[in-house]
Formats: sequence, C-alpha cells, structure tokens
Amino acid sequence: MKAPEITVKLYIHFNTHLEKVEAVACDMSHLQGWILLGTHDVTITVPPHAPIDLIDRQIESLKNQQSNVLADSLAKDRDIEKEIQRLLSIKESANPDYLNN
Repeated sequence: MKAPEITVKLYIHFNTHLEKVEAVACDMSHLQGWILLGTHDVTITVPPHAPIDLIDRQIESLKNQQSNVLADSLAKDRDIEKEIQRLLSIKESANPDYLNN
C-alpha cells in the first residue's frame, strides 16, 4: 500500500525586514516588507503511523503543555512575590514604626 501524500503550496517571499528569502504556507505579500517571488507546490509523504502512535504523541504533547503551564505559573508566582516585597519595602520606608506595630 502506497503511503498517503499531502501537497502544499509554498509561497516564496523576500522578507525585507530580515533581508532573506523565506518559504511560508500563505501569501504574505499584502503585508509591508514581504515581496512575493513565486510559488511552489511540494508533495510530502505522510510518515507511517498507527492509531496508538497518535495517542502516544497526543499524551506527549499534553505533558509538554502541562510542563509549560507549570513553569509559567511558577514564573508568575515569583513576579507577584517580588511585587509584594517591593510594596512592603515602600511601606516600611514610609513608616519606620511599621515593624513595631
């Protein structure tokens, strides 16, 4: 059995901001700095996969998302704690008797 194939149209642009040629999956020439040089159809063979592989990849993706959410949450927690400490410092310097109350 022949593996399935997908055909994708690539839009070749010159990006004046980065001064390089780029291939993207959509026409960006309506945006400033993107000059369409041409298009090219590319046919890609889909890698073989079993349904169980898709489940494993989805689990891996969810675990990565979970790790990212946790890391983002910890970073936000640190930022909030820094702001609390900054405000407490301002309060203490404005009221020297703060610690005696």
